[in-house]
Amino acid sequence: MDAVTGLDKAKNLLKQRFGNYFVIAKAYIQRVTQGSQLKASDRVKLFDFSNKLRNCYETFSAVNRLNELTNQHTLVMIAKTIPLYLLNRWKKTAYLVTFVTEAEAEANDPVFGNLTDIVRPSLTKQSSTLSTQFYC
Repeated sequence: MDAVTGLDKAKNLLKQRFGNYFVIAKAYIQRVTQGSQLKASDRVKLFDFSNKLRNCYETFSAVNRLNELTNQHTLVMIAKTIPLYLLNRWKKTAYLVTFVTEAEAEANDPVFGNLTDIVRPSLTKQSSTLSTQFYC
């Protein structure tokens, strides 16, 4: 086999394996639908997820196939990944990608983003401390 024929066969094989639209689309969908639910305090994972979701959205938008990302099944799978507090907020809006991107920006705000990491004393502990201080 000459070099030109071999190169053509190699290109066709690569296109068949990695250039197939459906294989690529499936991989993008899996990146944003598989995995466990993110924890409320995990800002780094939320940042990564937001980037993946945004890349997925932009890719499907570029090839005019947003319907594959925004169908009911895919949205439910994506919704199962975001933290519970965001899931409750997201129900009020229609645009999941924009919502997650904005929520990630809030969570990673350089000044106020780490407020979710602050551990608050329990109500029981506060009330016992208050009552002790009051009676002493």
